[in-house]
Amino acid sequence: LVRDNERILLREVCMKVGAQLALQQYHFVRPDERTVYAEASAALGVSGAKLTKPARRAVRERVDAEMARATTVTVSDVMNFVAVAKVSVQSASFADEAFEAGRMSLEQGQKELGLELLLESLALHEQTFGFLHPESARCYAVVSLAHYDAGEAALAAEFMTKAVVISERTVGLDNPLTIHNYLNLSLYEHARGNTLLALRLMRHAMDLWRVVNSPDHPDLATAHNNIGVMLQALHLYDDALRFFDACVTARERLLGPEHVLVANAQHTLAKAMAITGDFAGAVQAERLAHKFFSSRFGDDDARSKETAEWLAELTFNAVRTAKLTKSAQEKIRDIASSASLAHVDTEGKEPSAPVKGSLPIDDLLKFITGSSSGPKPKPGRRARGPKGSRR
Repeated sequence: LVRDNERILLREVCMKVGAQLALQQYHFVRPDERTVYAEASAALGVSGAKLTKPARRAVRERVDAEMARATTVTVSDVMNFVAVAKVSVQSASFADEAFEAGRMSLEQGQKELGLELLLESLALHEQTFGFLHPESARCYAVVSLAHYDAGEAALAAEFMTKAVVISERTVGLDNPLTIHNYLNLSLYEHARGNTLLALRLMRHAMDLWRVVNSPDHPDLATAHNNIGVMLQALHLYDDALRFFDACVTARERLLGPEHVLVANAQHTLAKAMAITGDFAGAVQAERLAHKFFSSRFGDDDARSKETAEWLAELTFNAVRTAKLTKSAQEKIRDIASSASLAHVDTEGKEPSAPVKGSLPIDDLLKFITGSSSGPKPKPGRRARGPKGSRR
């Protein structure tokens, strides 16, 4: 049993046997009493408030009942049993043959013929099974992918929207087929320029994914990569970098470090780091990708050549950035040291006479008008000029 996947296992068991459990929190290991007390208070709607005596008694009864559980699920938790019936699905031979012929034609590069056969198969599926049927949803999804490969993003999004609606109403909202269609629809909406809508669809698909599946899944790593690309289109480079890093981490954990998908993710991560200015981290990620491609496919492979070019360019930018940073730090250090020396010289000198600009306003006006602070001549007498002459 994978850790933290007990809830998913319980859900699958209930679906296999048709059991309907009470809507509550189930603990798969013995919980802490404080945690159970907080959950009981929240369930009764009395959390964060001063408890009355009846409320305190009700919370205490819930806590005692939960702590006394010997198993995760008890008899009182089972609310109902639903009959599980096996239904034989009829197949339409002509529709299936046209469907497979269309897929093979697309794989061989015959896009027009393949798309024509798929549309014919879609019409046969709707005539045989009806519009609301899982087989029709599967055919709509393949036709949507064919239009996307042909560069027709608007038609691809239109057909995939129909596939999502059909799969929701036939196999359920939390079915892996529905979630997969949501992920593809978000990709097509991004291709036609609706990036914000694509991110909302991606968020909805991720929320459904956490309910039915484990976070350690290759498709989830691909979804992280697509989210990073969408965020880069919105110029949110720092946010995109976190999703690219999560993609690399998930693929390394699932596939191991020596895998082509891990190398591709590292190459994408290096580009994202270069956009944000982290050339040192970009060089490290690109070096790992180039090492894998060159050792696995040889130096003449296109991927090895591309990573080699990127590695050389990133190394050059990393060295230049390091030199510029060092030069800027030295300039700042020189300016700081010269400022400190000037401060020391100023402190060692005697205070000089104040400059005129630092005088009070009255003294400054006297200086401008030429008057001094000496005695003024008495009124009625003329001031004598040089050598006793009268002015």
